[in-house]
Amino acid sequence: MSACQSEHVPVNELAVMRDVQVAQEIRSMAALGVFPKGIVVYGLVYYRDGQRQYMISSDPANLISFLNDVENRKLFPTPMESYSERLIIPEGYEADIINKIKLKLAKKLQNMYPAPVFAMLEQMHNKVPNDSMAEPLLQYRKELESVFQADKIQAFRDFCTRAYLRKNISELVYQQLIGWCKKRLAQLEGYVAPAGSKEKKFYGLAVLQNHAVSQCVINANLNCIYQEKYKLEQQGMLTTDWHQKTFTVERQESLREINQQMTRFLNIIYDRDMIALIEQMEQLPGVITAEEMENVITQLRVYGKKAEALGMFYGQLWGAIAREKRGSGNDDAVSE
Repeated sequence: MSACQSEHVPVNELAVMRDVQVAQEIRSMAALGVFPKGIVVYGLVYYRDGQRQYMISSDPANLISFLNDVENRKLFPTPMESYSERLIIPEGYEADIINKIKLKLAKKLQNMYPAPVFAMLEQMHNKVPNDSMAEPLLQYRKELESVFQADKIQAFRDFCTRAYLRKNISELVYQQLIGWCKKRLAQLEGYVAPAGSKEKKFYGLAVLQNHAVSQCVINANLNCIYQEKYKLEQQGMLTTDWHQKTFTVERQESLREINQQMTRFLNIIYDRDMIALIEQMEQLPGVITAEEMENVITQLRVYGKKAEALGMFYGQLWGAIAREKRGSGNDDAVSE
């Protein structure tokens, strides 16, 4: 090629070269931390051996798993809180920055829930349980002997846990009931069909009102279901535990249909007899009296709204604070 001649490069090739160059520049800038990145961490406080402990994680599932363990309820864990920042993070520094953000959330939780808050809750928790729900639960278990539906057994297991936490059954009766549920669920494990390629896992819970399921809440995100359940309970509504169910999802528009399927599923689980059992326990007086709990709430109010809300939460859990009779305002709730 002579000096006066120029090399011809196709337009599409120039575009590719330009895209490659831009991509390389973006990678270099990202490595230098030029672009901000959102960091979200989740945390809670619990009380062990007279000391506050902090559980902080980037994955909310870790905290939800901790909250779901019945033994951890004896440590008075707080509701899950989140904290986020959007920062420019140079390559190689992300772990250090995340740890600093976790520390900020821990300090925030420390101010929200002073140590005396947990000491007062521990004093209430030390009340000796009774067995006012032992006979109804043992009788209901006999009725389930002929039921070969894992979801129904799981719902009964979760309700036994609620009765135990409410102090309406002793630990001896609780272990007897839970042992039976565990054995029966192991027997039924082979009946659970494996999920297919077009199937998706959803979580759902029911709001109980007027002796029936009044509302179904469904979400594919367990964190969203956890938040929704806590919000409903804060409003004084009686909710079930959440259930995991796998549905076939052909397209996004089918979520309404999935909600209807989940509602039918929950109505089968929470039939008239199951709801009557739940309402029977709700009407029983708690081991901790309403006057005792009101006195604790008054003291907690001094430490702020979060401390007061924590006291209200455990007051409901122990049956010392009655749930309000109010409507939800919606027939169902669907979120994705």
